[in-house]
Amino acid sequence: ALLLMTTTMAASAAPHGGGGGAGGGGGGAKGSALSINDVALAEGNVGTTTFTFTVSLSGSLKGTASVAYATADGTATAPSDYTAAAGTLRFAPGETSKIVEITIVGDLSFEPNETFTVALSNAQGATVVRPTATGTIWNTDPVAEPGHYEGKTSQNERFAFDVTSDGMGIIDL
Repeated sequence: ALLLMTTTMAASAAPHGGGGGAGGGGGGAKGSALSINDVALAEGNVGTTTFTFTVSLSGSLKGTASVAYATADGTATAPSDYTAAAGTLRFAPGETSKIVEITIVGDLSFEPNETFTVALSNAQGATVVRPTATGTIWNTDPVAEPGHYEGKTSQNERFAFDVTSDGMGIIDL
């Protein structure tokens, strides 16, 4: 699932028209910069979580601007860890940010923290100054405490096992 939202900057109180000044007309790439932020959140054990990446436009935009975005696997892979997404964001005069939401898939598997990227490309009307953001999915699944464990079953049978030092393996004894 992908949701795009916009934020609009308040219009200037300066009067329109009248005498020139620096900068002249034209497309708007001069002084307009696009960037995207990193996001890091807990994965969750069930359902989905939404990562919200903000693509910001700074500087003076005198026309429209657009930029393509696309996710790419890192240690996290689509579709098991997140939903891949791609598209184009379009900025109208006065807009300063757009939102790209990426759906993260929760699970109960113990795994290390994982990452994927969202990359900006093919900008028109602005220059990309920070083209790549990293999404870090924090693992929230519990790790077993390393050590030796013994006990009895409900049928009064003895059992024993060891949990490895990294907390991720069990050795039956």
